[in-house]
Amino acid sequence: MVDAMRRVRFDAVVLYPDQSGGLCFECLLHLSESLARVPVWLAGDAASPLMKCAAIAADSAGLAVRLHRVGHGGAAHGNSQTIDIGRQPVREPFDREKQLDERTVREAVERGHIVPHFQPIIDSRSGSVHSLELLARWPDAPGSIGPDVFMPIITRLNLEGSLIETMLRGAHAPNVFAMVSAGASLSINVSAGLILSEAFLHRLSNTLGKYRPSNIIIEITESDAIDDCDFSKLVSRTAILHANGYRVSIDDFGRGHSSLLRLASLPVSEVKIDRFLVAQAREFGDAQHIIKLCADLARRLGMRSVLEGIETERDLDLARMVAVDAVQGWHISRPVAAGQLASAIHMPLAGESL
Repeated sequence: MVDAMRRVRFDAVVLYPDQSGGLCFECLLHLSESLARVPVWLAGDAASPLMKCAAIAADSAGLAVRLHRVGHGGAAHGNSQTIDIGRQPVREPFDREKQLDERTVREAVERGHIVPHFQPIIDSRSGSVHSLELLARWPDAPGSIGPDVFMPIITRLNLEGSLIETMLRGAHAPNVFAMVSAGASLSINVSAGLILSEAFLHRLSNTLGKYRPSNIIIEITESDAIDDCDFSKLVSRTAILHANGYRVSIDDFGRGHSSLLRLASLPVSEVKIDRFLVAQAREFGDAQHIIKLCADLARRLGMRSVLEGIETERDLDLARMVAVDAVQGWHISRPVAAGQLASAIHMPLAGESL
């Protein structure tokens, strides 16, 4: 069946998660591996546990997902509704044979072709800029390849430290400095592996320029992948960063088995609640409860909470309902170059219309 699907053009694939025999989930596995361009419609009762599992599996695989929710009367009676579940853009299948070679990536880092973009993180109540996340972008990348492809290569080549220096140098633009001077912070994604490097703190402090450590938030990524011994070292290294005035944030909180361990062990001032929970909260109430629990936990521990993945007005309403401190996502602003920051921020306050 899957071979036949490859030979024929489809506008969409409709799957029935409650169908016996597991056919729906077999199709999802094949679609995620070979037909990621095809939108997926999931038809059935939204309250069904299998419907929820299918939505999660499809969304996490990067498929464009729509839920066709059929009421008790069934589709034959017209009692149905179609709702977006996954907001991830439909992506082209990634051809591993065309993956960037290491030399091209190394040259891009060394020549400054990979540049900083900034995504504003906004206070959920006042609309003021809470922080600016520095994100690496490669405008002239071959085939418009994004950071999900080139960043793992940079990490493998041990070039992440050099790239962060480039990001910070680009953050000295006058309008960025003006926002930081007005109270915003600069948020930098740093892998746990780089934090373990003895040279990281020295390289970081040498690149600060007119910024102070208190202006910088270090977002720790990928710490689930390190072993217990390295995790102990990570705790020590993070404590040194904290002692030198830097603030620490846990990225993608709510994903991975060790999130609570990191929260309990590291000197954390902020948690960023994973965007995947927002995608699920659009249809499933238990995800909404989990987001609220994360925000409440952060508040009780004296930490700020940031909800990622805000892509619609409905997402923003959810953020206010669960009382997170700050929000981030395309509904607020896409990542933009420094010169576009002033016009990029879009944050309707409570009671305002779009």
